[in-house]
Amino acid sequence: MKHLFFYLLISPYIFVCTAQAQSAIDCTTCTNQTGSFAVPSGDTICYNTNTTIVNLNIGANAVVNVCPGVTLTIAGNLIISVGASLDMSTCTEINIAGAFLNYSKVEYIGHPAGNCLITVAGSVGFTQPLSDDSEVYFWTAGSIGGSLGAAQFGNYVNPLCNGFALPVELMYFTSNCVDENPILTWATSTELNNDYFTIERSRDGLIFETMENIDALGTGTTTQHYSWMDSNPLDGTSYYRLSQTDFNGTTELFETVSVNCGKEKTIFYPNPFNNEFTLVSKFGGTLTLFDSAGKLIVEQFFIGGKNSIQMGQINSGVYTAFVTLNNGKHEIHKLIKL
Repeated sequence: MKHLFFYLLISPYIFVCTAQAQSAIDCTTCTNQTGSFAVPSGDTICYNTNTTIVNLNIGANAVVNVCPGVTLTIAGNLIISVGASLDMSTCTEINIAGAFLNYSKVEYIGHPAGNCLITVAGSVGFTQPLSDDSEVYFWTAGSIGGSLGAAQFGNYVNPLCNGFALPVELMYFTSNCVDENPILTWATSTELNNDYFTIERSRDGLIFETMENIDALGTGTTTQHYSWMDSNPLDGTSYYRLSQTDFNGTTELFETVSVNCGKEKTIFYPNPFNNEFTLVSKFGGTLTLFDSAGKLIVEQFFIGGKNSIQMGQINSGVYTAFVTLNNGKHEIHKLIKL
C-alpha cells in the first residue's frame, strides 16, 4: 500500500528527483495555463513544462495532470473542488506560496522514493481525507486544519526527508600522501539522489581543472567512505576541490584542501584513524595536537623515519596537528579520529 507523507518545515526544501518511470497521463497536448486560472467543471488540462501561475482553482469533477519532471509554481492559492482530481506523475513538484485547500478525496498518482512533492508556505485545509494510496510528500510552514489533522501524519516518517537535510551531508574531506602521491578521502552521513562527486585540482587555489568524476551512492542514510589518488601529481603544493552533482544536474561545492607530497613532507596515515596512525618524516621533530576549540591535547616527540603514534586516549573529532621539524621547518595538518 502506498502512503501519504507530510512534514512540517520552517524553511523551504529543494526536492530532487531520480526515478524516470513512464507517466499514465496524456502529456502531448497541454495548454500550460498561466495567470489566475479556474478549470471548468468536468474539464481536463495538463502541464508538460515548468510553469508559474497566480492561482489555480480546479472545478468540480475537473482534472489537472502534472506531467513527468514538471515543477508547477503557484504564487497564490491552490483550491481543489469537490470531485476534482490533481494527478501528479513521476518526478513532479508543486510549490504553493499561499494556501492549499482540498475539498475532495483526491487521487495523487505518485511513485516510491518521494518522487512527487508539494510544498505549501501558507495554511493547509482539508474537508475530505486524502486517499490511502497516495504517495506524495508534503512540506508546509503553515497551519494544518480540517479532517486530516496533524496527528495523522506522525505514522509516516522518511529519514531522508526530515526537515533540514541537504542532498549530501559531508562528514569530512581530507588530503594526505601515500608514496609521494596525494590521496583524497571523504565520507558522507546521508545522501539524497546523489549522482556523482567531482574532484578538481589547482596549482594556485584559484583556477581549477576537473580530474575525475566518481560515482556516488545515490540515496542512503549510512556512512559512505570515498577516496581518490592523484597518480600524476603536480610539483609543490596542489589544491583539490570537491563537489557533488544530483541526478537533476544541481551541483553543490564543498571545501578546498591542499597537500604537498614532496620527499621532505611529513606524512600521516591512515587519516581518518581509529586509535593510532603512522607519522613518516625525513627529520625528527615535535608533534603538537589541538582540538577544534584550540585546546592543547597532545605534545609528542618523533624521530626521522616511521613513527607509530598511539591516540587511543583522545576523543573522536577533528584535530589540528602542528609539526615542528628539527630542520627548522613547520607544517600544519588536519587529522580526524573516528
